Amino acid sequence: TADPQCSTVLVSSINGVGPTQNDRLEGFRITGGVGTFRDFANPIPDFVVGGGVFIFGASSPTITSNEIVGNHLGHPDALIWYGGGIYVHSTRPNEPGTGFDPAAPVITNNLIESNTNNPPGGSSSSKATYAIGGGMYVGYHSHPVIDGNTFRSNFAGDSAAANQIAAGGAIAIYSLSDLSDYPRITRTIITGNNGTDLGGGIAVGPRDPGSGFIPSDALIESNVIEYNGAGEGGGVQINTSLARIRNNPVFDNGSTYGGGISVGTTEIAPGDPTITNNIIAFNAAGTAGGGLYVYQSTPVVTYNDLFGNTPDNVGGDLADVDVIGVDGNVGVDPMFRDVNRPTLDLRLQAGSPVIDAGENTTVETTDADGEPRIVDGDGDTIATVDLGAYEFAAVFDGDGIPDPMDPDDDNDGVDD
Repeated sequence: TADPQCSTVLVSSINGVGPTQNDRLEGFRITGGVGTFRDFANPIPDFVVGGGVFIFGASSPTITSNEIVGNHLGHPDALIWYGGGIYVHSTRPNEPGTGFDPAAPVITNNLIESNTNNPPGGSSSSKATYAIGGGMYVGYHSHPVIDGNTFRSNFAGDSAAANQIAAGGAIAIYSLSDLSDYPRITRTIITGNNGTDLGGGIAVGPRDPGSGFIPSDALIESNVIEYNGAGEGGGVQINTSLARIRNNPVFDNGSTYGGGISVGTTEIAPGDPTITNNIIAFNAAGTAGGGLYVYQSTPVVTYNDLFGNTPDNVGGDLADVDVIGVDGNVGVDPMFRDVNRPTLDLRLQAGSPVIDAGENTTVETTDADGEPRIVDGDGDTIATVDLGAYEFAAVFDGDGIPDPMDPDDDNDGVDD
């Protein structure tokens, strides 16, 4: 008899040997999963994980061109619920006899939509339930590549539930910084997700304090993070992490604190993120930090545009004057092509003040469209990265061919 309590797809290693990136799950509609129940002996609480796809151990498959939609975690005995759509985790490599290599799947060009992670409220504050990752959970011992996907309308938690803690409406990341590599979220659309307490789009946090803090790590670059909501960190919420947040437009997200990005308490040093080359614009917070909210932490914040956020651009332990006009940060209208919801386009118009306004040191060589980056976008002959996910393709010679693709970009009849 089939077991109705399971993930739709399970991928795991056996004796430390599992699928590689040559093994593909491609072209499927993965739906209707309720997760795999993991029954632990006391005092470890029981889990239910991976509504749609469960990836565990030394497993590194390629998950591509699928629809992972409408999976809904559920189990009456589980207190901790991880990954409504996808769960990725492994055991620690240095645990003798049980440790596997980290899980390192490639997850690309998928639609991850309308997955839910919503346990009933706990019996008391000391018996709270946890909803971690509505669309996806990235566990301690994993470093997936998450590229070119769309995470849309995934949910973690319910504001009406008592004694429930929820984080990461689209993605929750807890990958430890002492691994050999780190998760990469790139060229991904993260839109319309909700994480009731922390991180409507993405939540990034450390190892559970009961085991001693180790910061997490991640690269979050060239994504569009829009229309997400949470109690704290509508777009992104981070605490005790070395995460690098680079070249993302963080647009029209909402929360009580940190409408765009919230950076919370750093429990152990080094454990602060770096926030560079982003456009954090038109987000809203009910209390403070419409664009960026910082408390009990010291993130590195350089070369960002913070504009049009309400009730302020920066709140918490910092204010607008501490950030805007300092370390390359500006507060100017980025001049997106279109900010209306049905036709939203967060590419830059010609003449945008955030063209060639970034910092080149750690930038990838292509943008969210796969076009060349870094290029000269303002005609001063100096190639400097633009802010946001999309590099502006200038046409200075008027021939209609964007200069980065034009073999004769000065139109003198001779290839450059």
